[in-house]
Amino acid sequence: MKRRLSLTRPPRSVPLRAAAQLGGTALMLLAWLMAAGCERPVEITREYRLALADGARVGYTIETRAIYRDRAETTYEWVMSVRRDGAVVRMENVTEHIETLDGWPVRFRDVTRVNGNTRRDVRGTISNGQLELRVTDDSGSIAKTIPWPRDAVLAEGARLLLRQTDLAEGATFSYAAFRPRRLSFETVTATVGAPETVRLPDGPATLTPVTFDSGELVSVAYVDADFHTLKRVSTHGGTRIEFVACGEQAALAPVEPIDVLAIGAVACPARLDSHTRARPLTYRLRPTGTDELNIPTDSRQTVARADNGSVLVTIAPIVQPIGRPLDYRGDDPVALAALAPSVYVQCDDERIVSLARRTIGDIDDAHEAARRLEAFVHTYVTDDELRDFDSAAAVYETRRGDCTEYAVLLAAMCRAVGVPAQIVTGLAYVDTGQDETPRFISHAWVRVYIGERWMHLDSTSRYVDGGYIMLTAGNGDADELLRSAKALGRFEIVQIITPDIVYDAAATTP
Repeated sequence: MKRRLSLTRPPRSVPLRAAAQLGGTALMLLAWLMAAGCERPVEITREYRLALADGARVGYTIETRAIYRDRAETTYEWVMSVRRDGAVVRMENVTEHIETLDGWPVRFRDVTRVNGNTRRDVRGTISNGQLELRVTDDSGSIAKTIPWPRDAVLAEGARLLLRQTDLAEGATFSYAAFRPRRLSFETVTATVGAPETVRLPDGPATLTPVTFDSGELVSVAYVDADFHTLKRVSTHGGTRIEFVACGEQAALAPVEPIDVLAIGAVACPARLDSHTRARPLTYRLRPTGTDELNIPTDSRQTVARADNGSVLVTIAPIVQPIGRPLDYRGDDPVALAALAPSVYVQCDDERIVSLARRTIGDIDDAHEAARRLEAFVHTYVTDDELRDFDSAAAVYETRRGDCTEYAVLLAAMCRAVGVPAQIVTGLAYVDTGQDETPRFISHAWVRVYIGERWMHLDSTSRYVDGGYIMLTAGNGDADELLRSAKALGRFEIVQIITPDIVYDAAATTP
């Protein structure tokens, strides 16, 4: 029988512990005292976990929990090394949570670094049901205040909820978790499973699986009787990611960087030259698991259900919409939403608006303006660098990034001049021309709404053809990226139908 659990919250009118009631000045004083070493924790634990991607050692995590007289501080450091175009990139994320001993949130900080350079710093203070945020990245610093849900918890709160289950099979609880990447909350539901034997570096152990499901991402934590997570497993882009408890020496040992272009890559049954990709193509996608494939459609991409759960995705060239004015004035709800600013697509940023208008000059044709902006971003972003998805304003400042940075800046500039634009994530065909099998890799580009149809643009390559398969479209928010990553690795391309020939994966050797 399932049990639903929640933390007992004191009424808002009743004073909480002192640490939760400190004002901004007092919090600064407390931080100064801690930094000066004037206060020591009553208890401190540190847990190391090895990060594995499909069994390869790629990084580590360090979780430190310090208990003071009036608060709990949890620091979670995540480090992973990836390889991109032959270069090794070190990705880091450090999260700090400060809570009262009964799990009431006080403040947090989330810092993302790439190769030692801070890319994003999100700080939050919770007071009187409000979250005061300050976000700093390469574009500058912004402050905003949003409501803090009553069921939202940080690390200690989630830990206390888990302890309440006594790890009884079927016990379940839900809570709201703040996601720094998109500056919003998502509901996470945790369910306790039946104990099972799990293989660990020191040998097999009987652990209890707890499944955490946010709707977009599912992970399973394997917990011992003392509520320590000894293993955590999830899947990203078809790659199995594991965090396994180990000693410090094992965690910090040399790694084997994972090739980011291989994450979610899908083999192609045949080599497709530029002539073939410029004509109508139909791909038969077959799921590799039990999940149903949900592939979006638009003017360029249509989808039909086929046998055995497979789908037929047809990519066809469309007539370019010429002669349409700027400043979309239609009533399509998706197009209207694609004109509004978002967390990553800051089309209302004065710098981006000015740059976009200078770029198009006196052009008043939406198609010509979009093409001009596509070409401009291609040359404006000068360094092809892995950036962990910057916002458009940050790309404006740094002029650096990979396909996602090209996409967010192009989308923001299109919206700034009145052309509805969305960020598309999906697959793009690549072929080295050598002995390697041609494949589709994860990619991001843009689609714009002109003349009641969607037209696709890509500032990285300056050309979108039949070698692009769309999986999501929107503001490029984290949940959309998760949906795309969730789809990757869950299907294979088993057939390609062209006007001249049908390529079958089982019968064709690329």
